[in-house]
Amino acid sequence: MTVDVASIGQSFRVAASELGMCDAAWRFVAEIDAAGGPALVREVRDAHGRAFPVLDAVFARHLAGVRPAVDAAPVAALCHDLKRLVVVGLEAWWLDALVAALPNVELGVLPSGALPGDTARMMSNLPGVTQVGLDRFQRFAGPRSALLTFVYGASGSSAFVLPEWVRAQGPDVRAQFRSFIGWNLLGAPAEVYPRWLIEVPRDQFTDLVDA
Repeated sequence: MTVDVASIGQSFRVAASELGMCDAAWRFVAEIDAAGGPALVREVRDAHGRAFPVLDAVFARHLAGVRPAVDAAPVAALCHDLKRLVVVGLEAWWLDALVAALPNVELGVLPSGALPGDTARMMSNLPGVTQVGLDRFQRFAGPRSALLTFVYGASGSSAFVLPEWVRAQGPDVRAQFRSFIGWNLLGAPAEVYPRWLIEVPRDQFTDLVDA
């Protein structure tokens, strides 16, 4: 199999828009490693890592022997007595696991506009889940409701999230939801400038769970 390194950036952008940046990066690195081994993984990382910091972080973890962890149990434990949960962003592997783990919780997804994709196609893969926007997600509010977002690396004082999470964090919102959960998919922050992401204080979350 021949890999066109130059075109991978555009292909990754399309995949990330519908699968999520972390999900797409793990799928890409598996295929690239199968096609050309660690040398090709490094070449693609060098070519596209600065444009896509989540890809850069995932490729680095793959080269270090780390594999993706998709275990929704710790997050589900925080949500077991909720009536409603709004998930900010979409990461297909992790969201599928969470949907399966919370059959009795009404779920809404607020897709990210950072890498816009075919939202109708994305939501067709999530039966029973409601798409919401920044103008409608507060209908899920209540004493047994929570907001959750995917986190793309965290340090002792900060975390990196999608812009929509910041826009959904007004004082009125924090009074209307019980919990604000971060699901950290990358562990430590990326090594390159976190394009597409925004840094927020770690203490903005009531719970921050590592994948």
